[in-house]
Formats: sequence, C-alpha cells, structure tokens
Amino acid sequence: MKRKLFRTIGLVLSAVIFLSSLLFVPSAAYSADAYLVSGEVYYIKNANSGRYLDVTGAGTASGTNVQQYAMNGTKAQMWKVVHVGSGLYKIVSMVGSANLVLDVFPGGSANGGNIDIYSDLGVSDQRFALVRTVDGSYVMRTACSNYTRVVTVDNASCSNRANVFQWQYNQTHNDEWFFEPVYKYSPTLGVKYAKENYNRRVSAYPDVSAIGGDCANFVSQCILAGGVHYQDVWWIYKKNNNYLAPSNTTQLDNSWSLSDPSPWISAKEFNKFWSKRVTVETYKGSYILAHKSEIFGRPFYSGDVIQILNKIPILGIVGDAWHTMYITGYGTYGGVYSFLLTYHSSNKLDKNLLQICEENPDDYYRFFTII
Repeated sequence: MKRKLFRTIGLVLSAVIFLSSLLFVPSAAYSADAYLVSGEVYYIKNANSGRYLDVTGAGTASGTNVQQYAMNGTKAQMWKVVHVGSGLYKIVSMVGSANLVLDVFPGGSANGGNIDIYSDLGVSDQRFALVRTVDGSYVMRTACSNYTRVVTVDNASCSNRANVFQWQYNQTHNDEWFFEPVYKYSPTLGVKYAKENYNRRVSAYPDVSAIGGDCANFVSQCILAGGVHYQDVWWIYKKNNNYLAPSNTTQLDNSWSLSDPSPWISAKEFNKFWSKRVTVETYKGSYILAHKSEIFGRPFYSGDVIQILNKIPILGIVGDAWHTMYITGYGTYGGVYSFLLTYHSSNKLDKNLLQICEENPDDYYRFFTII
C-alpha cells in the first residue's frame, strides 16, 4: 500500500517533470534509431556482463523489479521497443498482457532510481532515449533525469539477479546494452556489428586471440547480434572481469563459462555444430577461382558464414576448419563479383573471397546459410 500511495502522489510530480522535460527536446543525438524497428521485440543484453534484462520471477504486477539474468528465452526477457516520437521510446515487457513498461522508480534524476515495470502512464520515468555507441550497443538515457542518467547494472556485476537501476553515465560497457531481435534473424544487425567491431573487442565476450584465435568467437557474436540465440552448447557467459583477454585456458576458465569443447570459440567445433543445423555447401578454393560466377550465384548472402577447412594431405579430402569469416557485403575482384568477408584474429574488414582463395587455393570453403 505504501508503494501504491507513493506512486499515486508521485504521478503529479512525474507529470510536472515530464512536462518540463519536454522543454528539453532531444537533439539529433537522441533521434529515432535507424537500426531499431519500432514494434519489434528484442532481448536486451548488458554489454559488460552478457546477461539479459529480466523481469524478476516473470511477475506481472506493477512494481515488479527488473534485474539481469542469463538467457532463458522466456517472456520475462522479451521487450517490445516502441518509438513514441521526439526520439523517445517506451520499452514494453512481454510478460502477462504486455501492458507494463520499463520504469524508473520513483523517477527524477537521482542516482540509484530503481528499474521496475509498471502500467504505462505516459510519464517521463517510462521514456528513454536510446543512443547508439561505436560498437553497436545502446545507452538507455532516462527522460526523467533529463537524459543525464542511464540504465545500468549495480556494481558492474556479472552475476544473475544483479539489480538494475539508473546512474550517471560512466562510459563503460556496464552502462550499455545490445538489442537482439527475438523472432527473426536480421543480417543487417549482424553485418553492422561485424563492421563496427572488426578491429575492437566487446567486453561481454573474451578476446581469445592468444589461445587459438578469435575468429569463431567473433562470428558467433555477429550471428547472435543478428538474432540467432544461445542454444545447446553454443553459448558463453562472463563470470568476472579478471581476464578479458585470457592467455591460457586456466585464465579462460577463471573468467568465462562455456562448454568444453566450445563451438562458440573453436572453428573446428563451430563447423561440427552448425553443419548439423543449417544448410552448408563446400567447395575447394581452386574450384571457386575457376567457377567464380557460379559460386557468386549460389544462395549465399550478407549475414551468412564461410569457413576455411584444411585439405588432408595425400587423401585430398576435407579436414578440420581453421578459420571462420562473416559475409558482410559484395564487391569485385579482377572485375568479377564476389563476397566480402570480415573476421577477427587478423582483424580484416570486407576482404574479397577470391583474394582469400588465391592465397589458399588447396583448402576447402564451407558456406553456412544462416538466414
């Protein structure tokens, strides 16, 4: 009852704050985002912890707390993003009858204002400017604070059930969130993530360059960013911030939770895992070079994946995958159309497949149709 009474009294104050905030019209920096589709449903993942914005206990009552939690695929982690004009969004929880929205309690601009869900009252503590960062994540600026506070995780925790509240923006990954489509794969978002992060690392994932290469890890991130979600043994979670770039498996196990062996970070295991789940086609590099137009005419598109597999000596057959690349566009090489590939380890953006085949003509190339 106290909470209800406080909320009722607070509505008047919130309305005043909201009306006053309208005097501060969001600038171009707070315009509607070109990559978020109004009315689309997303999982919202913290860029530091890799855990998801989650309604505690999937509660359907106004005032239910919001926390972070590992991916579980339930409606407690699904959020409909709705643009309401002037660069502002309401973020609707899909629990219950989907009429509860992300909410700052009790509103205002104080650090520590708690994040919960509440009936949509149209006030400023339920409106957010979603500002895209250089790595494709978003800062969720609260309208009730006149955009001076953001949605963040308490103490930069990597634990399940860590609380979520508003705090001043400290320009850390803990203050930033990735929006991953729930119902369909978006090659546009996957490609955008690849291009923005081909030469940088996002702290929600390890940099495993020193322990075998970062290519499969990077492509897994791109696929996830496009809306293909954790499944079976294909997943990774951060335990702590001790070893963001582990130099050995002991450090990896200290800071990261993943299956062993892991299709998330191993090119060999990625091949085994996805070859059983999506359509694949395999061609020798020399064949691709001799049949360029045929290969480009196959049903492969931006957002799909290509791996390079060893040729087994003497037998001349396909061996294990040793490199993983993401198709990020189309271009010409020697006047012939082909695919552009982006990948980690050596950090390449839009390198032409035909050039790679010239460098490795005796290896095999496996195409994975992710779409």
